[in-house]
Amino acid sequence: MGKNRYVFNIKGNQYRLISLIIFETRRIEELVELKLFEHKMTQSRLAEEIGLAKSKVSEILNGKRKADIAFLKGIHKVLKIDAGLLLEIV
Repeated sequence: MGKNRYVFNIKGNQYRLISLIIFETRRIEELVELKLFEHKMTQSRLAEEIGLAKSKVSEILNGKRKADIAFLKGIHKVLKIDAGLLLEIV
């Protein structure tokens, strides 16, 4: 633990480095925001893709509501977040 994980995205001749501080992230909200940035996705689109209300996703990401199973399964599938990591930080 305490290491940084780097994801390299190669698109055409452009190289983009996104530093995801996964092992130091202790809040689900931070991790999801980083993954949303990486996937160039909005909270609204995430809500649509995981089949939850936009307001519920917003409340979870703003720390006003705890992440439930439906949310965790959705972000695992859509944002490709490791299930073991989700279980560690929830």
